Amino acid sequence: MPGTFFGIEIARRGINVHRTALDTTGHNIANANTPGYTRQEAVLKTTNPFTAPSINSSVTPGQLGTGVGVAEMRRIRDDYLDYQIRGNISGGGYWQSNYDIAVRLEATFPEPDGRGIKDVMVQFFNDWQNLNNTPRDPGIKAAVVETGNELAALFRQSYEQLDAINKSIKSDNLVAESGYYTGGDIIATGMLKDQFDQVNNILSQIANLSDAIVQVKKVNQQPNDLLDKRDLLLDQLAGFGPLATRDVGGSGAVEIDFYGQKVLTVDPASEKSTAAGLLPTWDDTNNEVIVKFDDAPGTTAFNLTGMAADPGNTKGSIPGLEAARLNTLSVLDDLNTLAHRLAGEVNGKEILKDSLGNVIDFFVTDPANTARTIKVNSTAVVDPGKVVGENALDVARLHSASTIDTNGDGAADTTFDSFFESIIAGVGGKTKSAQEMVANQNAIRGQLESLRESVSGVSLDEELTKLIQFQYGFQASSRVINTLDDVLDVIINRLF
Repeated sequence: MPGTFFGIEIARRGINVHRTALDTTGHNIANANTPGYTRQEAVLKTTNPFTAPSINSSVTPGQLGTGVGVAEMRRIRDDYLDYQIRGNISGGGYWQSNYDIAVRLEATFPEPDGRGIKDVMVQFFNDWQNLNNTPRDPGIKAAVVETGNELAALFRQSYEQLDAINKSIKSDNLVAESGYYTGGDIIATGMLKDQFDQVNNILSQIANLSDAIVQVKKVNQQPNDLLDKRDLLLDQLAGFGPLATRDVGGSGAVEIDFYGQKVLTVDPASEKSTAAGLLPTWDDTNNEVIVKFDDAPGTTAFNLTGMAADPGNTKGSIPGLEAARLNTLSVLDDLNTLAHRLAGEVNGKEILKDSLGNVIDFFVTDPANTARTIKVNSTAVVDPGKVVGENALDVARLHSASTIDTNGDGAADTTFDSFFESIIAGVGGKTKSAQEMVANQNAIRGQLESLRESVSGVSLDEELTKLIQFQYGFQASSRVINTLDDVLDVIINRLF
């Protein structure tokens, strides 16, 4: 039969448990504004009862309660919400990186508010119309040359700005990083490489956290704060691309698939996590970015360019960057086409002669890259009088003529103005589309984050209520000890 001291043990357990619950509540309050923190809760349970056989027991011995204990420090988390939020983060990352580049593309062209290529191109053809009216006017000839210079400069400037955007994503300054992979690879540098470096850093941190979590779990402790840090890193990783996670038994370790490849694996024997290194390499033959891995079992290289070119792959900032790079290259090609056709059509009208009277080109270009190299022939710049005004009308008529083949059937169907307007419309349309998708993804994420916050977040009002509840529990357990102390005093000092 338990004695009087049995009650003191019950009260002692009550004090310890309520003190632990108070500590947990304080930990929640302290981390109410910590990013990625998940609310914790001390789960209370009755301790194993004391069997007290009695002559008055019917069939089985009676049981006396022995108090309370902490079963676990529970982490309030909804894994299904995490999965949904990470999917949204991946989609948001794609459109955000796409939008960031689209804004830079749009800023390259000052239309419609500034004096851009279209305005100068209109002025260029108007000057030729004016020259047709007075073919020998040296002032108008000088104006033709000056406007041509301005137009060529705008082509070159726009090309350089677009090329700078392209190179900031995947630079042409390639390096051979021998030893990282067998034989060495040509490494794509720029924003793509920076993002893959961040991915590798996150994977390395997750691997280290998983190893620490496994060790804590082995001694039957709850690694709640470590799990919070790992989940926060997984959220960050989702922004770079689609991922899938798998729990490895009950060890606390996870394996991660990134773009369908195993980038974090766990050794079954040692339970140690190993992160694969991802590296974007440049296939110069096919002009493609190929993502390779270091020595990681179950992984194969994949074509990032091919993935980004598929409109259905809209997950992660990395394919978003590559899709933006491909769009930039498309705009560069269109600009080059416009410059090439403009120079070719104008040069074909025989409007400039050298000092010997031979017909020469008005625009001088490198056919391989017209927009980057186009400029007015130095002969016209030095002496605008060598411009042949009698053929000015032929050039002026080019403004309204169909000169560019957009259907690929060999027949010109579009004017210079219309073609350039289609370039601007395409850039503006992609910017607006990306902006709307970013807003849409952010709105969805806000709702999902609110749902997760309602489950896992810290409510200060709720925690303060619990604080009072556990405080009274602590005080009540203390009063039990005081009462039992008085009882023992009577028994020991006064009973006999």
